[in-house]
Amino acid sequence: MQSRFSPLKYPHYRKYYFVQLISLVGTWSHDLARAWLILSLAEKSVALGGVLLTTAIPAMIFLIPGGTLVDRSNPKRTLIVTKTLLGLSALLLAYLTEFSHITYLQLLFFAFFEGLVGAFDFPALQTVASRLLPKEELQQVIALNATNFHMSRALGPLVAGLLLAWHGPSVVFFLDAISFFILAIALSFINMHLNLDSKDEKKQDSLLSWNSLLSGSQYILKNKDILYRVLQFFLSVSLLYPLSSAIFRAFFKIKFELSAEIFGYVFSASAFGALVGAVILTVAKPRNPMNVLKAVIPLLFGLHLLLIKIENIQFLYPIMFISGIFTFLIFATVNMSLQIKVMETFRGRIGSVIGLGWLAIGPMLSFPIGWFADHVGFETSVISISLTFLVGSAVLAYLNQRITDHK
Repeated sequence: MQSRFSPLKYPHYRKYYFVQLISLVGTWSHDLARAWLILSLAEKSVALGGVLLTTAIPAMIFLIPGGTLVDRSNPKRTLIVTKTLLGLSALLLAYLTEFSHITYLQLLFFAFFEGLVGAFDFPALQTVASRLLPKEELQQVIALNATNFHMSRALGPLVAGLLLAWHGPSVVFFLDAISFFILAIALSFINMHLNLDSKDEKKQDSLLSWNSLLSGSQYILKNKDILYRVLQFFLSVSLLYPLSSAIFRAFFKIKFELSAEIFGYVFSASAFGALVGAVILTVAKPRNPMNVLKAVIPLLFGLHLLLIKIENIQFLYPIMFISGIFTFLIFATVNMSLQIKVMETFRGRIGSVIGLGWLAIGPMLSFPIGWFADHVGFETSVISISLTFLVGSAVLAYLNQRITDHK
């Protein structure tokens, strides 16, 4: 068991791990408080989708160049700048929410700024942990980082629900700002080393070089194992992200007339499920993580069918919890497989690909999928999206198996 948590024996990684946990709790609290604020202004999935779309536009444009920048520069410096900017943004949002009447248009402005900064923050975040300790610890670092991420994802909505019920969203945004500033300060005291496989590439390519962007794309297209995982990730984030971030939030708030506190509890249940999934993955350490998908994806489809039929809120908690486990395992196994297989010199660009999904593709599709749910009904939209995900994943797995068999 000790080896599963062996990365924590490295002081700089340990410091980064726990400070990052605090910051991520603030981020997930912010996310739920903003969703509550949006749904208070307009109880529609498309309203949530509109804010997510606005976040996605700058992320779509700048994420790949952001990953190239990370590969060619010091990711610690990049993170200090991005965390400071995100802290200032959250501080201003807290002020406007507390002392003036916040509008939907203002929320769109903040979403755009967060997407712009996130385009550089996400690939740096993906890269920094791998440069705090030896490469042989990488698989456990990925699992531990996932545990950290989902522990905060569980605590964040819980904290947000309590703070929303006590005072309102402004205090949530304020504490998020403080958590960003704490992380930026802590990063300045952390030492990093570069785990680059090739010093030549760093010398040959300039910052934001189009040759570097092209080489990253060629690397993915030529490596069929990497390509399959990237396509599975994009399919997952394109359908599951809008489902959880736009459709379920609006659906459950309207159907059960949730208060701010209960709203936080409901989405903490799925987040606690994700945390349990992270612990399972850390302890199990599967040899071939992608095999997990064969069992988990059909089970998640069945759970989604159960979710839309629930009439008693007490049954919502355990099903959301189990759904959180399965959803986590889908994303974590794909990400773990990518991080294990990728060459170090392409890690920042693969981080950008992952960021492109989380910060651009998923949020961007939340707008049309939210509109679809508002017009055809929540139940029809959930069934359609879940079935598309199930069939699409099966097709990708089949095609990948055929390619593997012909090698």
